[in-house]
Amino acid sequence: MQYLLDFLQTNPINKTKIYPFLRCTKEEALILRYFCQEILKGKKTYICENVMPKLDVANLEPVQAVIRELFLGQIIQAKGLSHAEQLVQGILMPTPAAVLTAMQLL
Repeated sequence: MQYLLDFLQTNPINKTKIYPFLRCTKEEALILRYFCQEILKGKKTYICENVMPKLDVANLEPVQAVIRELFLGQIIQAKGLSHAEQLVQGILMPTPAAVLTAMQLL
């Protein structure tokens, strides 16, 4: 994600970290940047740690936490459960995550 952010924000385009790996002209890179910006326009983005920082090393917890928050936000909003969240004064989580957390605690 850091390369994408750098690519979208750094000027001139040939000074971005990823530019040497693109194997395209400066004009083509500018077109690619434009398309990336258009695709992302109006969309919420979330930055997480790398899920595979090294070969065969998984770092899933940070992205799972973001996905859980997004999922719960949608479910709570759709079903009007914000009142229930206040009542339990705890963590609401989807069943698979709750089971996994319970197994880890055991």
